[in-house]
Amino acid sequence: MKTALTVIVVTFIVGVGYWLLTGGINTSERIPLVNEPTMNTYENADGSFRFSYPLDVSVRAISSSEIVTPWGTSTVTYPEGSIEIPGLFIVSRIPFSEFSEQKPVLDYHSCCSGERYWYDSLKNTWQGEKFQMGRYETDGTQLPEEKESLPLSGNSTCSLVQMFGSKSFYKVQSGDEGIPTDYYYFLLTDQGYAIRFLSQYDLRGDYSSYAEAYRPDPIMLQTASKILSSFILGTGVREVKAACS
Repeated sequence: MKTALTVIVVTFIVGVGYWLLTGGINTSERIPLVNEPTMNTYENADGSFRFSYPLDVSVRAISSSEIVTPWGTSTVTYPEGSIEIPGLFIVSRIPFSEFSEQKPVLDYHSCCSGERYWYDSLKNTWQGEKFQMGRYETDGTQLPEEKESLPLSGNSTCSLVQMFGSKSFYKVQSGDEGIPTDYYYFLLTDQGYAIRFLSQYDLRGDYSSYAEAYRPDPIMLQTASKILSSFILGTGVREVKAACS
C-alpha cells in the first residue's frame, strides 16, 4: 500500500499541497470477517452501520482537522462520532438539514460562479443549480445573482449515483476555483440522516489526463471502493433511494 494509507493525507491541488493533519483513538470493537481474511470489520457504537477495512489500517475517532494553505491554517470540525479511515475516508452521520437547500454543497468554478447541490428530504429529491454572482452595473450597483437549474438526471438515471455493492451512494463534488477538493459520498437512511464518506477522490473518475504526481494510487481507489461495497446498515435502519431533478 502506498502512502495514501498513512496517517497524514496529502491532497495535491495544482502544485499547492493541502496537508490534512489528524489524530484520535479508535474505541470501537473490531469484528473479524469470516470470508475476508485480509479485512477487519468496524461497527459503530450503536450498531447502526458497519463495514470492512484493511488489516493494516487503524480506524480512529476524529473531531477536527487542520488545513494548512499558503494563506494560513484553518480548522475543519466534524460531527460527533465521526471516524477516519486514514488515507481513504472520514465517515460521519449528517442530518438532512446539513445538506439542504439552505446549506448546499458548493462547487466553485471561480470566485463568483459555480454549482450548488442539495437534498430535499420532503420530496426525496436531489437538486442542483448553476449560479453567477458578484456582477455590477457600470454605476457600481450590484446586480442580483443569476441562477439556472442544473439537471441531474437523464434517461431515468441520476448523474450523482455511484453503485457500490447493492447500495446507492450519491456522489457530490465540492471544489474551489474549478479544482475539486472533496468528494462526498452520501448514503441516505430513513432515520433523517445520511452516512457521509468524505474522500479526496472520485472513486470512478478518469484520471488518465492527470500528471503522474497527481494521479491517485489505483490500489487505494480499489480499497476505498471495497469499503463502500461492504457497507451494511444495522437493524432498524433502512436505505432510502432518492430521485434526482
